[in-house]
Amino acid sequence: MPSARAGQSVIFSLLLSVALAAPAGVSQREAEFGFNQMVKSLRASGVSASEVKMPSQPTRGSIILAFNQLATATIEEAQYFPPPPPEGPKALTTGLNANEQQALARLVRWQLVDSNAWIVVRSDVPPPGELGRIMGAFLARAAELVHEPHPKYSPYLAKP
Repeated sequence: MPSARAGQSVIFSLLLSVALAAPAGVSQREAEFGFNQMVKSLRASGVSASEVKMPSQPTRGSIILAFNQLATATIEEAQYFPPPPPEGPKALTTGLNANEQQALARLVRWQLVDSNAWIVVRSDVPPPGELGRIMGAFLARAAELVHEPHPKYSPYLAKP
């Protein structure tokens, strides 16, 4: 009969293997919900964004294209044009088609997605927490782009 200590070590090793396992990618439902919440926020800022549909199994490329769809609507309403971003790590283009590569480059150039973000430097689908961080940074940057800075409070951002 196995001892209690042996049972504990088996349970511990199972818990450790679960904790160290690679995080699962975001699901279709989670991705669509997050992107459509972003659409609501962008509409409140005056951006005419349309609903986002995700495939049944979201890929890195489909997530990049969804961000690009929202970026297109945001850039059309832009009041502030950022300087080029500082040189960051090179985007990982493995597994992306030409449209997805162009969309990723555009997102980084407009600084709507950080050059160190998961979808830029990794080739797998981000877990929900990482996708949420990327979405939050996108919304913060989009809000900055679509609101004209006030010369009194942000003279360094105001148009000359």
